[in-house]
Amino acid sequence: MDFTDPKLRILTIELDAGAVMIQWPPVVGTSKYELHMREGEDASAEWKVLSTSLTSNEVRKKGILPGCTYAFRSRAVGVEDWIESIPTVCIEPNMKQ
Repeated sequence: MDFTDPKLRILTIELDAGAVMIQWPPVVGTSKYELHMREGEDASAEWKVLSTSLTSNEVRKKGILPGCTYAFRSRAVGVEDWIESIPTVCIEPNMKQ
């Protein structure tokens, strides 16, 4: 695998729209990615499959709720190693400090 930056990033949180933009480093030689999401703060909680056939290394995930904690992970289809985000709590826009 050839990663330019081995981190999955939550780029923007659009709580008014209930969405987040997620981006991870492209993998040279792949055409599809898997994306999983985990809700809550329990690191042993089960991952939910969001897609196994994404053609881009950036995606907008809808259905995000204020006050909830989310973690995401991605990988190129057929690759064992996951790229994970740090768990992120989505806060209300008016609660930003």
